[in-house]
Amino acid sequence: MADPPPAADPGERLALEALVVASGVDVEGLSLSGEARAVCALCGQARGVVEVAAMLGMSLEVVRDVVGELASLGLVVVHESGVSAGVMERVRVGLLGL
Repeated sequence: MADPPPAADPGERLALEALVVASGVDVEGLSLSGEARAVCALCGQARGVVEVAAMLGMSLEVVRDVVGELASLGLVVVHESGVSAGVMERVRVGLLGL
C-alpha cells in the first residue's frame, strides 16, 4: 500500500473554495466521528468545502475543522484554489442576481 499524501497543517485556515478529496486510505476500523466518516464518504470525488457543508447539513466551521483534522491524518487531500477572493465575490454577486 502506498504512503498517504503529506498532511496539511491542521492550524491552517481552509479557503471556502478549497477542494477536498479522499486520499484513498481505508478508514474502516479507524476511530473517527460520524462527521469525519461522512466527509470521507462524500469526498470520493473532489468537493468544495462549501459544497461539503451544504450536502451534509453541517456548518462551515465544523467542516473546516473536520477536514483539517482528516488532512492532518492523511485521510483527505486539500487542493487550494488559485481563484482570488475578488473573483469568487464577483461570481457570488452574479449568482445572487439571477
